[in-house]
Amino acid sequence: MSASDPVIIDDGGSTRIRFLLDSGVGAMDGLLDVGELSKDSPAPGSQGSQHIFTPPDRPLFTDLTIVFTCPKSATPTTVQVALAPGDKVVVTSGPLTVQLDIDSPRGSGNSVLTNFGSATSGVPLVGAKQQNKKRRYFVSAAPPISLVNVTLGGQTSTVFDAAKTPSAYTQVFLR
Repeated sequence: MSASDPVIIDDGGSTRIRFLLDSGVGAMDGLLDVGELSKDSPAPGSQGSQHIFTPPDRPLFTDLTIVFTCPKSATPTTVQVALAPGDKVVVTSGPLTVQLDIDSPRGSGNSVLTNFGSATSGVPLVGAKQQNKKRRYFVSAAPPISLVNVTLGGQTSTVFDAAKTPSAYTQVFLR
């Protein structure tokens, strides 16, 4: 695995999460183990699941690319953001959230991908499908991606907001 192997989160019906590898399945089966999240997670006590990317299998993520498509013109727009240790990316699909924490806990070299619901959404229903030795995970009944927020160096900002910039289809690439 290398730093160029992306994790892709998109809104193809339900939220889909894929780890694309040149060779290998891209397994993140920890996402299937939905239960109460621990006190050190992004949403303590909420229902969710996690996958931990550890070195040397996966170096820290350093790049976020968002591609969204204008529903009227089908024109794609790309937004890129450089990521560093301690940063996080939060992808919101209605009441469901997927969060990537880079270098968590600090100094570990781990990146933690957490999927969780809200108090009103309840338990996220996560399933997996595999075809041609490639696996993807889906969060059933998740609406399209509505927000992508990043925290860079302690400062949080919104890099995609579907309420301000409608999108027919949104992809989030984490490399």
